Amino acid sequence: MSNLTEMIVKGSEIYFRAFALASNIHLNEGDIEWIIPKQGEKGPAIVYKVQLPDDTAEKAISALVPDLKAGKVPDFWVLSPLSGPDGLADILVRNGFKDITDNDEPQYGMALDMNELCNPARLNDKVEIRKVKTLSDFAAWVNIANTALHRCELLSAEHFAIWLEQKEMDIYLGIIDGVPVSTAATISSRKTASLEFVSTLEGYRNQGIAFTVCFRALKALQARGTEYVTLRCEFEVYKLYEKMGFKPYYEQRLFSFPRGN
Repeated sequence: MSNLTEMIVKGSEIYFRAFALASNIHLNEGDIEWIIPKQGEKGPAIVYKVQLPDDTAEKAISALVPDLKAGKVPDFWVLSPLSGPDGLADILVRNGFKDITDNDEPQYGMALDMNELCNPARLNDKVEIRKVKTLSDFAAWVNIANTALHRCELLSAEHFAIWLEQKEMDIYLGIIDGVPVSTAATISSRKTASLEFVSTLEGYRNQGIAFTVCFRALKALQARGTEYVTLRCEFEVYKLYEKMGFKPYYEQRLFSFPRGN
């Protein structure tokens, strides 16, 4: 397993833990790690880290089934090359999970060596790129991310405004003719960072807006001495990141637990 693979997985863990900075999200830490909204709240619910010992994995997963059925543990699980033990996928299936991975259109873990950052011939010079610092800009950023990326009200400006206080997070808004239309953010950790929340409203896509916003964010990281940037992405957008210089290092495996079990 390459160091870059480990770097991508670590970046994803830092990303998901950032959600728990909000007062409405609970973080469960341990060999199985997840985030979930607190009772009566909205937000992301996902198990993103599973690193169990070989001899106790089956028992540990079986013990979670009642809480999975009750909705106390997220029913959506993402496995990476660091997930374990070997055979974890089979253990999940034996305990009622379904493998929902799309092998034809996989989700990738990708990384960029900043020495290989592209030198684009042209950027969209109509895009105003604003670093988000105010609550009003953040509210606009949240609205775009919910609409264009999450396709639901996953984030709220009220709960997640705490991100504006995090020195390791840089949040960007792409604006066309005075209208906020695109988002991105980076989360830094020493000499590495992850690129997150890349989205563009549907009516403004295929104009190089997201590319321009991301490139600005990456150049800011490069200026600070960041050596590698990681991300995870859907199949439909990985070509965008390849143009920037990112390379795929693994495919994620996705599992769900039907609540009716």
